[in-house]
Amino acid sequence: MQRLRNVEFSIIHFTIEFQESIHLSLEILLRLRRDLREAGRHALSGRTESTSSLDPFVRIFDPPISSDPVGVKRHQKTGPPFALHFSPDSTGEKNPGDSLELSVVFWGDGVQEIANFARTLQVLGSAGLHRREGIFDLIAIEGEGSGGVRACLWREGGSLDVLAPVILDAQWRTQELSTDFLRLVFITPARLISSGKPLFRPDFHRIFPFILRRVTSMCFAYCAVEPVKDIAFLMESASRVDVLNNHLQWQDWRSLPGDEKEQNIGGVLGSIDLFGTLLGEVAWVLSLGSLLNVGKGAAFGAGQFRLEG
Repeated sequence: MQRLRNVEFSIIHFTIEFQESIHLSLEILLRLRRDLREAGRHALSGRTESTSSLDPFVRIFDPPISSDPVGVKRHQKTGPPFALHFSPDSTGEKNPGDSLELSVVFWGDGVQEIANFARTLQVLGSAGLHRREGIFDLIAIEGEGSGGVRACLWREGGSLDVLAPVILDAQWRTQELSTDFLRLVFITPARLISSGKPLFRPDFHRIFPFILRRVTSMCFAYCAVEPVKDIAFLMESASRVDVLNNHLQWQDWRSLPGDEKEQNIGGVLGSIDLFGTLLGEVAWVLSLGSLLNVGKGAAFGAGQFRLEG
């Protein structure tokens, strides 16, 4: 798909080193939104740049609605221009000197915000990862190129004004996808809400529209690209993809206090196996969706999934 060549992104890996002990749980990692926003307000307050009239904090954490009225009707509300990725296996006790890698995909125009995101992490580190616990230093930034090859962009003590990230495009990302069999594996809980209710054990035809909306809205908002000409065809193709196994299950990861009882917050985890002649029509959407996550809190690490072929 030639138009995907104009959909660009950068995969950036931030390494942090803890300066004090913390028990790092999945809940802490999935609740970084509030702490990152608070750190961003401090880190980016008063920063002005000639490339944009918008406040840097707004560009990263509170992007405005598009001024294109037609596009606004076709796409969901714009989310932040990044998607945070981390490994659930990285949880557990962290002691001084231990490190943690936070990978972030910056989408389209959002690539320009890498340095400001790094400044946000530096301020978060001085305050603590969560509730003033887990003070850390940002010690390295790497960029990932084709084939997963990494290059160092920054080391602690260097200037954040001279970052030169590798720019990848979506056409390259999707050109070598399997069209016979794909396993979609959710590695952090995906909270998918339909008609005000969460989907507790969705099938593929219920999941695909969420991924499609996420991909198309991000392409529109940050790459000025409308990647899909025929939504109906894609939806029909997805409905006819065969499901071999569905091992998706709901898992709660947080409890909220309520007046009468606690409210559990969770999402689906596990895998679903896909095959069939029409899989090739929708595989590119799944590939880009795996960069962006899906569902509530997608920008901050919820709804991470990978494809296995």
